[in-house]
Amino acid sequence: MVAVSTSVAVIGVAAAINLGAAVQNKKTLQGISDAAALQAEKTVQAAQASASTTMSQSDIAALAQTTVQSYVAANTPAGSTVPDIQVAYTSLSTYSGNVTVTLSRKTSLFMSGVLPGSGIPVSVTSTATMTLGNSYIQIIFLVDISNSMGIGGTPADISALENSSAQCAFACHDPNGYRGSCTKKSSSNFFGLPPCNTRVTAQQAGINLKIDYVNQAIQTFMAQLVDYSNKDQNNITASITTYGTTIQQIQAPTTDIAAATSVASTIDLETAVPMPILGYTRTSDALNTIAGQLTNVGQGESENSQRTYVIFISDGAQDIYSTANSYQHIVTVNYQAACNTLKQMGVTLLSVWVPYYPIYGSQQYNTLIAPLPTTGTGSMEGAMQACATSSDYYFEADDGPAIKNALTSSLSSIVTSSGLRLIK
Repeated sequence: MVAVSTSVAVIGVAAAINLGAAVQNKKTLQGISDAAALQAEKTVQAAQASASTTMSQSDIAALAQTTVQSYVAANTPAGSTVPDIQVAYTSLSTYSGNVTVTLSRKTSLFMSGVLPGSGIPVSVTSTATMTLGNSYIQIIFLVDISNSMGIGGTPADISALENSSAQCAFACHDPNGYRGSCTKKSSSNFFGLPPCNTRVTAQQAGINLKIDYVNQAIQTFMAQLVDYSNKDQNNITASITTYGTTIQQIQAPTTDIAAATSVASTIDLETAVPMPILGYTRTSDALNTIAGQLTNVGQGESENSQRTYVIFISDGAQDIYSTANSYQHIVTVNYQAACNTLKQMGVTLLSVWVPYYPIYGSQQYNTLIAPLPTTGTGSMEGAMQACATSSDYYFEADDGPAIKNALTSSLSSIVTSSGLRLIK
């Protein structure tokens, strides 16, 4: 009787130990499964947002599968068997869908020679989804439209513009002829720039300027945003503010993304103002204007608490009034305080730097721009980097195609950072 009762007690202890091990095994698997589903969802969404063409369902499913497999293998505790993995992807729209992960593994038995069976099977399932219904978002474009954005968008465009009848690296939007007329072309015109509207010259010659690429990139961004928002477009608002000498909100916050896209198509260089100033670039004032207009900044849980993104597109120069020289201009990069104000409000600031084009031999360039360092503190590049919320939100766009890529990457960053939740 003692032997029998001892055996029963041993079996009971072993069963209890095995049950505890199975519970712990399930808890461990659930944690890995949850994290793997979220990681796969982020990877899929980022890939979809950054792809130049719509990804096929098979490619998306394959990406989700490999992401989960890699994550599970890397996070399975040492000495443990990698669980069996099943992954499914269900599309909700072009930029949203569900990743479902199922992990299963048998728990090794304590005293397996005493208890029947090869182990206790454990299975867990997690689903990660990204839909706009999970988050309220507002996106504000702040676009530099000063004449320094009016250069050729590619090296070929720059060369074509320099060698055009206007012979100007900058396409000055001067329909009022403040610099004179094309019939009075001479090397002695004001600031060494052409006396006619070279913006029109560029258009007539089919030359794409940087501002043209910005225009096109924002339209593409908006179109992709419509796909991303799917049926929950009331959860996302977009607005556009342009600045140079004048700061103007050309599109007030709206959930009508199609209307915002139409307005984006009208973005162009600022019209030159009368001499001698011809135009400034009021960067700090523009950033502070955005800060003054913002409301409902939050974590995205309601209309009154929206995840807020400012996409700041500029060559990085702040050109303001000064009596320090005959040009009545001074170029600085002293707008960091304005960027910090936005970030302290809870805004995610995405910075797209479109480098300033050097005009070697130009007295105006040598006086106003050349004294600035080219990199690091005090440079236009350094200022734009410092404005971004983090390095993940800073993009350099040296030419037109890079501008488009930067806006695509900006959308990808927004998609990845917003609206993600786990459904058990």
